[in-house]
Amino acid sequence: PISPEALITSEASVILLSEGARLDPRLAEGRRVERIPGWVEVPGPALGQAAWEVARAVHPGLAEREAR
Repeated sequence: PISPEALITSEASVILLSEGARLDPRLAEGRRVERIPGWVEVPGPALGQAAWEVARAVHPGLAEREAR
């Protein structure tokens, strides 16, 4: 989680939102917003798969490279 104030002052180019999360559109101006499954935030045996979900959200071209 990040506060609105910290988000405004950050240099983040991508914002990840889990299922059900809401974001004031003004906070996302000039940034790409990607949705990730809510289970990604739960620690456990699916940690590796969660890392891939985050990586694909941040780097959309990974899915294409992975298919090769």
